[in-house]
Amino acid sequence: LFHKDNFSAFSRLPRLIGRSPFLVLLSQRSVENYKNLQLKVAENEAEECRQQAERMLAITEQLTERNSQLAGDVAAEREKNCRLEQQLVETDGSLSRALLKLSEREKDLEEATGSGQTEIASLKSELNEKIVKVQQLTQRLQEERTDNAALKKKYMASIKELKHELSSLRKQVDSSSANAPLAPPQSGDSVPSTSSRSRASSLNSLDRVTTVSRDEDSAQSAHASTESSAIQQVMIDKIIVLQKKLARRNDKIEFLEEHVRHCLEELQKKTKIIQHYALREEASLLLPSDGSMDKVPLSRKGASYSLMGSIFTTGSEKRSLQLATEVNSRLQAVLEDVMIKNITLKVG
Repeated sequence: LFHKDNFSAFSRLPRLIGRSPFLVLLSQRSVENYKNLQLKVAENEAEECRQQAERMLAITEQLTERNSQLAGDVAAEREKNCRLEQQLVETDGSLSRALLKLSEREKDLEEATGSGQTEIASLKSELNEKIVKVQQLTQRLQEERTDNAALKKKYMASIKELKHELSSLRKQVDSSSANAPLAPPQSGDSVPSTSSRSRASSLNSLDRVTTVSRDEDSAQSAHASTESSAIQQVMIDKIIVLQKKLARRNDKIEFLEEHVRHCLEELQKKTKIIQHYALREEASLLLPSDGSMDKVPLSRKGASYSLMGSIFTTGSEKRSLQLATEVNSRLQAVLEDVMIKNITLKVG
């Protein structure tokens, strides 16, 4: 490329050409060189333009490919966005359903908690009533056994007394029948033999005396037999009445024993249920939250197990009742703690 000074020099050439032929030749060569140079410059510029056009075409092709790729990416992103929006709608629906279900479960849990507390209270009251009833029935059974033993002794004494009276009455009857007066023998020495009339009158009087004595003996024997049979009937009636009383008392004792046995079975069942529940809840409380078995509170464990061991050992009824009350209070506390933990976990 030429500088501006060269163009000013060329503008001064016509004035210089008229002065010298050498300069004319030089100017012609310079013009040709200038034209060749301009041609080369134009060719270079054309080559540069062609290369720039090729570069622009390549860039355009790249931009077109990039544009089509971006359009595909945009379409894919739009489709993905649509899918995500649909999933979001479905997730919102499932979340609302889950929240609704959670509220229903919380209501069910509250109802179950209320019903469980009511059932535990009713079981406690029923257990206390059963314990009191068993104590009353045990005391009543002991009283009935004592009364039955006394009644048996009284019954045996009455039987012995009645047997003694019966034997004495039999002896009296036998002795009265053995000591009855006999008819006097008919003797002719005691009757005067003056006349047949006096003999007949004496015979008639003797017959009357014998008949009267026989009637008296039969009346006495009949009265004695009637009295002995009446006494025997009274004794038999007394024995029957005592046997009926004894049978009723035995039936009553058997009924009370059966009732006490049934109450004891019910009490043992409820005690086993409470024992199993207490052991399970205490075992769950003894487990550490971080899974480390080295952090188990041994003092609490020993106290709980000593309590559960002492409630089923032999002891006074008052001590057993106190232990049962303490176990019930601990069970109530454990149940409330577990329910609060469950509610906290579900809410969290």
